[in-house]
Amino acid sequence: VPLISVLLYLALGNRQGLESAAQVSAQQGAPHQLSKEQIESMVVRLKQRLESTPDDGVGWLTLARTYNAIGRYGEAAAAFAKAEAKFPQDAQLLADYADTLAMTQGQRLEGRPEILIQRALKADANNLKALALAGTVEFEKRDFGKAIEYWRQILPLLSADSEMGNSVRASIQEAQD
Repeated sequence: VPLISVLLYLALGNRQGLESAAQVSAQQGAPHQLSKEQIESMVVRLKQRLESTPDDGVGWLTLARTYNAIGRYGEAAAAFAKAEAKFPQDAQLLADYADTLAMTQGQRLEGRPEILIQRALKADANNLKALALAGTVEFEKRDFGKAIEYWRQILPLLSADSEMGNSVRASIQEAQD
């Protein structure tokens, strides 16, 4: 979906294009197969477009998520920074940005990622990713009680038999041991 979104965003240059891309992709049931060269070309075109329209927060967010999806975390972090400037209270954006920054620093959440996670939770106390990351921050600090508190907040937000619920319960069990 992110790659299809980039393609439509490049063609249409607006939020409706992003939403249409997700709808088309969902209706078709499977993502299109794009070559690495096609993906790279779309990313380059989007970046060029954003250089001429730097106030396009949705474009920066799309670029950030695309870079993230292809493992270019440093570039994703830079694009997230530009998107954050446009949407400073978007909890999901803040959580995704924190996660990406952690990838650039050896999968560690201390420092700036931790600050972003707290901002995300302030914007939306029920953001699943922010809660999961906040629990991981506390787990890394060896404050297992606080980690468990964050992770327990996730469980009522999920269906009982969800894969994520099972993962959260396993994390809680690990913190208790």
